[in-house]
Amino acid sequence: MLDLQLLRDDPERVRRAIRHKNAGDPAVVDRLLEADRERRAALTALQTLQQQQGEVSRQIGPLMKAGRKDEAAPLLERSNALKAEIQSLQEAARAHEEAVNALLLEIPNVPHESVPIGRTAEDNAIPFEWGEKPAFDFEAKPHWDLAAQHRLIDFEAGAKVTGAGFPFYLGQGARLQRALIQFFLDRAVEAGYTEVQPPLLV
Repeated sequence: MLDLQLLRDDPERVRRAIRHKNAGDPAVVDRLLEADRERRAALTALQTLQQQQGEVSRQIGPLMKAGRKDEAAPLLERSNALKAEIQSLQEAARAHEEAVNALLLEIPNVPHESVPIGRTAEDNAIPFEWGEKPAFDFEAKPHWDLAAQHRLIDFEAGAKVTGAGFPFYLGQGARLQRALIQFFLDRAVEAGYTEVQPPLLV
């Protein structure tokens, strides 16, 4: 998610990024900036009303203590009216905040200036290649198909238990995962680090 300050300071850069990435309508930037202005205006008005209510409340206390209820009555009425206005503005500020957050999700990250502009894979720049590309006499499969075919990884079970990104490793998949961890631990120890196994919190 982009920093709102970047959008305020340089909206054209963000619009340009959306066009270059072909990632939606650049007009979303203007909608976001308007929602942000409305949110900040609501917060400013809210702070002003809260300050006014504080001043009114400070006047009511001494009058009530002194038994001057008649003088306090209009102030109480004003305080109640301010409370209602404050509640309304709080709801408006929350709605504007939700609108800002929803619009922020529609805006992609801004790529570095060095990233080439392209619409298809053919437009991608290849800075360098290393090694010899493997050639197969069969159609290569993506890792998720191979993982399912050989029961190495269960993505669905992981998503149910922990959410996306944390799958169950099964059989040879679990052994491979453990071997990779051991490999990197061995390399770290060879580099001079001390392996530590801290207590697990239950």
